[in-house]
Amino acid sequence: MDGSFGTQTIQTGPNVGDQLEVSLDGANAASLGVDSIDLSEADSASTSLSSIDAAISQLSSNMSQVGAYQNSLENNLQSNQESKANYAQAKQLQSE
Repeated sequence: MDGSFGTQTIQTGPNVGDQLEVSLDGANAASLGVDSIDLSEADSASTSLSSIDAAISQLSSNMSQVGAYQNSLENNLQSNQESKANYAQAKQLQSE
């Protein structure tokens, strides 16, 4: 795993277009800007701490996006389960 994700499309239902496009920014050291931090001197440490703060903000944003995608997927799952149950019930009533 290299920390890259990009954009992925997830099929969330039985129909064409029942999809969720998931897009996340990179989460590896290079894309977060912390691959070459230097804490050896005060000036470079200050710059590095700013980079670390920015990386933490980016990761926090990614985590928020993941939470939103998770909620969307859970809602789709619930909807699909209800549709399946309704279909099964209708099919049973039809055969009676």
